[in-house]
Amino acid sequence: QSCKADTGEWSIAELDIKEWAAMMQLKLPSRHLVDNDKTEHQWNLWLSSIGAGKVALLYVYENGSTIKTFPMLASFKRACIDPVATDGAGAASDVTLQEFADRLQQRWGSTFQGAAILWRMWANEMVRSLSRSTWEVAIEQPPPGVVARLFRLAEASLEQQISGISRSANLALYCVNAAIAANNQLLQDWESFGARITENGKCLVARKDVIQSFIDDVLLPRDVADPME
Repeated sequence: QSCKADTGEWSIAELDIKEWAAMMQLKLPSRHLVDNDKTEHQWNLWLSSIGAGKVALLYVYENGSTIKTFPMLASFKRACIDPVATDGAGAASDVTLQEFADRLQQRWGSTFQGAAILWRMWANEMVRSLSRSTWEVAIEQPPPGVVARLFRLAEASLEQQISGISRSANLALYCVNAAIAANNQLLQDWESFGARITENGKCLVARKDVIQSFIDDVLLPRDVADPME
């Protein structure tokens, strides 16, 4: 959001989501803009007063509602949006490109290595938007893909990456070894369970034989004559 100090200097402030209402304003056809500094109760009363079927327009201000006139917009752009130095076509000048190439190298030189032309290519990609308000944030972002593949990792960063890969590989190896050990234990348990099941089957067969012998001793043979007949 655009902010203007008492001294007349323009600046840009980052808004919290709760402050987004300051970037928008409602307007009814043929009527003035609606004041958006209302409480929830006042908004409910306003909605009830306009009646059903009426259309309200929602204006969203790109730079906030502080800017009321075109001269104010031009002043704000000169101070915060437009590149400080431009060429004949209005693009960022070589001076601006070199300034941001140096800043990018200062910020990312410990991570990436490359020729001076690569840092200028990165700076050129960054200032293409022609909105200076986005450049400070863009400096903190990694290079775009079209530029990133042309750089090489700095030695310190490369060592950190190799060290990280080594730790990840060792962790993966530890997990696999633990899984193999658990699987071997499961096989041993399965063999033990199989042996117990086999022994239990033998016990059941022995008990069956004992019961069958008992039955054979109790029942009379069918071919023995009844002495009472």
